[in-house]
Formats: sequence, structure tokens, C-alpha cells
Amino acid sequence: MLIDIISSPTVLRTLAVGLLSAGLAASGHAQSLAGRCEALPAVRQALETLSADDDAMTSAARKEKHLTVLRSLLERYPDDLFVHRRYQDVARGGMDADPRDLIEQYRMLLGKRPDDPVYLYLYGRLLIGRKTLEAREQMEKALRQNSNFPWPHLALANIYGIPRYKDKAKSNEAIKAFTGLCPSSLNSEAYWYLRNIDDRAFLRESAEKLRARLTASTDPKELTFYDTLWQLEFSARPIPEHAQVRQQVEADLKKLRQMNLSKDKGSLETLRGGYKLVNNKEEMRWAEDQIVIQFPQSQLAKRVVQDRWQAENPYPDWNGPQEKIQAHYAKLMQATEDWVRRWPDDVWIRNQHFDAVAGLKDAPLPDVEAASDALFGALEKDPGGFYSIPPTSLRVAQVYLKRSIRLDRIPDLVRRGFKEVEDRAARDKDSDWSPPGEKDYSQENLKYVYSMGWPILAETYVKTNQLPKAREVLRQMEAALAKQKPDEKAEAGEKLAHGGREAIYWEWMGRLAEAEKRKLDALAYYQNVLAVRPPRSKKPTKDDPDEVADKAQKLWKELGGTDEGWTNWAKRGESAKAVAEAVGGLWEKKDKALLDFELADLGGRTWRLADLKGKVAFINIWATWCGPCQQELPYVQKLHERLKDRRDVVVMTLNIDQEIGLIEPYVKERKFTFPVLPAYSYVEGTLSSISIPRNWVVDQKGTLYMEQVGLRQ
Repeated sequence: MLIDIISSPTVLRTLAVGLLSAGLAASGHAQSLAGRCEALPAVRQALETLSADDDAMTSAARKEKHLTVLRSLLERYPDDLFVHRRYQDVARGGMDADPRDLIEQYRMLLGKRPDDPVYLYLYGRLLIGRKTLEAREQMEKALRQNSNFPWPHLALANIYGIPRYKDKAKSNEAIKAFTGLCPSSLNSEAYWYLRNIDDRAFLRESAEKLRARLTASTDPKELTFYDTLWQLEFSARPIPEHAQVRQQVEADLKKLRQMNLSKDKGSLETLRGGYKLVNNKEEMRWAEDQIVIQFPQSQLAKRVVQDRWQAENPYPDWNGPQEKIQAHYAKLMQATEDWVRRWPDDVWIRNQHFDAVAGLKDAPLPDVEAASDALFGALEKDPGGFYSIPPTSLRVAQVYLKRSIRLDRIPDLVRRGFKEVEDRAARDKDSDWSPPGEKDYSQENLKYVYSMGWPILAETYVKTNQLPKAREVLRQMEAALAKQKPDEKAEAGEKLAHGGREAIYWEWMGRLAEAEKRKLDALAYYQNVLAVRPPRSKKPTKDDPDEVADKAQKLWKELGGTDEGWTNWAKRGESAKAVAEAVGGLWEKKDKALLDFELADLGGRTWRLADLKGKVAFINIWATWCGPCQQELPYVQKLHERLKDRRDVVVMTLNIDQEIGLIEPYVKERKFTFPVLPAYSYVEGTLSSISIPRNWVVDQKGTLYMEQVGLRQ
């Protein structure tokens, strides 16, 4: 999994010398500890205290508290693998963290003991996703030093799951090696990899071992692994046997309820997940009520409250009537006002509140300003608690501009947004997560943020009559567009996206020209917009007019043009747009033979690639946890109903939930009737990186002909 990042450089530089000294204080011990699968009882108990009483804290305060505890533990247990692992995970956590100082810190520790398997492993695990080949070398060297050391195997399973170095067989081999050395270890990371193994016999054996341990246990911390057990058992059994698995889950839930674990947050979360698997909404609501009542400040309680609200107030169709969209914002504002009172320092809730207030057309301007101030205040308290693309400062600047408030603050906000994304791109520049030839998403984010921020700056400077500054911004846009221009071999989506950015540039060249009283130039620029922009997704309306076309037509008439002349000119761009519309907007043409498959759907029918031959297949790829997928699936259902009687067409879906037991209750509740094939491993093996929702059109030969990624309505 992609390495996240760490605490502040100042803290880490202070720690480096202390940890180096601590790590060397007992240099003979690391080898003897290398083979241990679980922490010593005293260490385990100390680590468990880290999450005992910090629910009300911001993530930044929680992180600093945990680091303080871990520094103390490292003084007591300087070579303890589990303390170091937790220290690394806490230090590199948070949206604003930077891994580079932490990596250097452990490089120094390894330098003093270059052949110690523990420190080879600890240093190497920090390199995964950044210098992954070197990380693999560290793990292999650690195993040469101590063949019974289990943890490098788990790291290798991680490495062979990274898209650039993906090797399913080696990943499976590594996780089997770990479980062979630690057959009774309760490690959530190990089970995460284990459940993806395509070996039902091995999965059944692993599930049986875990069930035996949990059956004999009364420790609430261990009993939370029932959720993991259920996932394994669903994965280990064919779909026709899932009804039996659900019966076993129901029996387990009954047993857990009799153990009176309702005072333990982890146990309540396990019960909630189990009731969701068996689709027992009444008991699931009981578990959620207990979570909210007994642990009101917890992250889990926040999720429960917000999930319930979202289920009762689904997102409207953003292309639908404005009245429904405004009604949704009004409800969200009322809900977030309550959430803010309950969790005043939560950045995500402050962000939702700002979005609701900003989305309401009739929201008083002081309310918009207050909501943005509160959001920035929460971010200042908890800088690592939230990150978004576009950055928060850019979104706020956009709202200020739309409402014509605080225009003097907008340039600084835009530059702040630019710097935030530039800094992250600099941190990620040595990432080797993506396969060669794939897009560099840090650079794509930069491109997107610039294309959003420059027009905000240009409009701000035009509004405030700072026209030379507006012209300078447009020069920057022009230079960037020339550099980013896709070549002829680029995919249709990339060309359309670039056309959209070009259209924005020409629009602001036109607006600047109008501000400078150059009407003929402005008309030419607006005509350029109409020629290069992608097709609009819907016809202009009173609430959503085509402002550029209206401006161009108005200038045309002011300069003496006739209606007939305008109509003839407007047809010039239609042929180019017809081509774009013919390929379905952002559908990409492909010519890729699909890998063969043999997958059972929820009804027990086995599908093979051969079943699609001679037909055109529409295949949707989705997951129950994917919000955009939830919006898209009703359209898939409509398409299925329209085409279900056709013998030459098939509509089907590939689900990539790793918790297979959640799929059937989700589908039944929504009355979807299209074929659903649980297919995580197949999709993972087919795609270099998984992003959903995703739609495929497969031709009669079983060749992927067209693909569309993302929600398109």
C-alpha cells in the first residue's frame, strides 16, 4: 500500500539522536527478538493504551500524544520490533506528513548495525512505494540473516501488490510464508493480504485456525477479529454456500451478544459489521445506538451518524432540478450545524458545513464568511486531518469570488493552494507506485489545480481592475497549455480535457479584452472557446446558461453581424464536436483482449469469457463502498432492463468488494437484477491500478473496445 507520510521535520530531527542512542543501547538483543510473531505482554498492554482515551482529540494532538508515549517506550524497549513498527506508523501518519526525515533516521540506525535483520526490515518497510526495489533487497537480506524472521515476508507481500511490481504468485507465497511462521498471529495486515489469496483450501484452513482461537478466547481485543474471520469464510466458500456462512455468522453474533461486550467499542463495531452481513437492520441499529451513546466523541460514532444521515438523504442528481439540489444543501446545513456542536474541531465536518452553506444560493454572506473562517480554524488546529483536491483554500477562494466577498484575500488563497499541491508533488516525486507509462498523479493534480486557480486569479484581477496582473496570469496559462498539449496518439479523454482547459484560457482572454474595450478581439476569443471546448453535457437553461455563447452572440450583433451570419458561423464547430459525441464524451477507445475468467455470480451461475463471444457486453465495475458507483448503478439497472431480452447483448457487473459477504445484502436491498460477479482478483489482475466506477464495452470477439472511468450521467 502506498506509504503515507510522517510528522514534522523538527520533531524527527530531535528524535533521531535519541533513537539512535536507544537503538544501540542493547545491540545484542535484536537478533534474538527477530523471530517473534506477537509483542510481549507488557509491550502489547502498553501499545493498547495508545487508543484508550483520545477520541475527543484532533488527529494532530492524538499523533503528538502517541509519539510521546512511543518515545518513552523506545527508551524502555530500544530494540522491540513492535514498538518501532508502531512508532513508524504513527510518525508517518497524517495528510501533511513527509517521510524523508523518518527514512533518514532509520537509515542511520541501520548504518550502525548493517546486518541486523530487525533494522534491515524496519528501514526497508519505509522505502516501500518510494524506493521499492531497495526495500525488496533489504527484506531479502534480512531473511538471509534469519530465515525464521516472519515480518519481511509480510513486507514482500506488500511489495508484490504494488502495481509496478505486481506479482500475484510471489505475493501469495510471501503471505503463506508469514502465516507458516506465525500460524496463530492476530495481525490485521496479514489477514488483509490473506483474504485475497485464490486458494480456497488454504483460506479454509486459515479460517479454521482463526475460528479455533476465537472460540477459546474471551479477550474483547481478540474477539474483534470475528469480522476478519467472517470475511475469510465468505472468501473460502463458493457463492452457493454463502447462505450457510450467514447462518454461522448469526450464531456467532448470538454468542457475542451473550458475552455482554456492549461496553467495548471494538466489540460493538464487530457486532455492527456482523449484523450488516446478515442484513439484520434492527440489531445493526442497536449496535450503532450503543456506539453513539457510549462513545459519542469517537470517530466511529461520527461515521455512524453521518452514514445514517446520508442513507436517509442520498445525493441528488447534480444535473437535475436546482430545487432538489438546494433542498439537499439546506438539509445538510441543518445536519452539519448539529454535528459542529457535537464535534467542533473535526475538520471533515467543518468542511461539509462550509460546502452546505456555500452551496445555498440564499445563504447570507456573513454565514459564508463564518463557515470559511471556522474551516480554516479547524485546519490550523489539525493540519494533518484533512486533504483534498482541489485544496481547501482554492475552493474557498472560488466561493469568495462567486459571492464577490473578500476579493482582496483571493490571490493569497490561490497561491496557498498552489503551494500545498506543489509541496506534495515534491514529496511524492520519488514514488514508484505507478507502473511505467502510467500517469503521474501528483503532476496531474498540479495541472488540475493550476487550471482551476489561474481563472480564479484572472477573474479576481479583472473584477478589481488590476488588468496587467490578469494579463500576466493568462500568459502563465498560455505557456502551460503549450507545454501540456497532447500529441496525436493521446487518448480521447486527454484531448477533451486539454480542450476544456484551452476553452477556459480563451474565455478569459475574451473577458480581459472586453474589460479593455477591445470588442473585436473579445469576439474572436469567444469564438475560439466555442471551437475547442468539449460538448456540453446538457442544453442551456435559465439556471445554467451558456454564458460564452451568449457573450459571443451579443458581441457579434453589436459589431453589425446578422442572425443568419451568426447561425452559419456557429455551425463551424459542429463536425468536430460530433466526433467527440460519437465516442461518448470521455469514453476511451481500446483494443485489448480481456483475460479469460471463470466467475460465479450471486445466483450461482458460472460465467466465462466464452459466454460473451458473439455478443456485445456492457460491463460495469463497482463496489458497495464507492459513492459514485451508488449513483451510477440505477442507470446500469435501467440499461439491463431495456436490453435483458436481447440475445446479442449482455449487461453485467464485476464487483471488487473484498468483503464478499456485503455484496448480496446490498444488491437485494436495492432490488438490482443485473448479474453481479464478485471479481476482485480478476479485476486486480486485469488493471494496473483500480479506479471505479468503470465501464467497459466488449465486442463480439471478447476484446475490450471502449472504456469509461468515473461517473458520467
